[in-house]
Amino acid sequence: MKSHIITATPTDADGILPTAGAEVARHQNFRPGLFLHDLWVLAKARVVSLLVFTAAVGEILAPNALIHWQSALAGLLGIALAGGAGGVLNQIVEPDLDQHMRRTLHRPLAEGRISRRGAIVYAALLMTAAIAILAWGTNPLTLILTLAGTVGYGVVYTLYLKPSTPWNIVWGGLAGALPPL
Repeated sequence: MKSHIITATPTDADGILPTAGAEVARHQNFRPGLFLHDLWVLAKARVVSLLVFTAAVGEILAPNALIHWQSALAGLLGIALAGGAGGVLNQIVEPDLDQHMRRTLHRPLAEGRISRRGAIVYAALLMTAAIAILAWGTNPLTLILTLAGTVGYGVVYTLYLKPSTPWNIVWGGLAGALPPL
């Protein structure tokens, strides 16, 4: 069986950030298209699209769906933003681990294209926008369930369950099941 662990790029003493030379080179080679792609990847947009899809199906199947279409759109947008914030939180916690796995090696934080501080600001902006949209356009239950899913995935699952138990998949599934609920 092949190993998915590979060697990491040169890092500083704590093993997380690239060396100073890489930092300077990164800023000299800034490309807006790559930066937008990195934000897309950092928010795990492909995974979030599945959350939004399942939530959209739930919205369509709800009674009187067409009457409340504005709330439905606000809910889907809020879920997308909160899900993106959860994805960013997950990667903020794990860049050192991501540097050692083939599947995650080229993530923006793992390669140092986006700093931890930048990712924290991005997560905060996504979550603030999600809370504002959900508070304005939906109901308190939708807001609470969405926050629970984001905190459940971004904090509980990533920090505590994933490294300590194979039962982490149950919590991850629960967090993923909240949007259609």
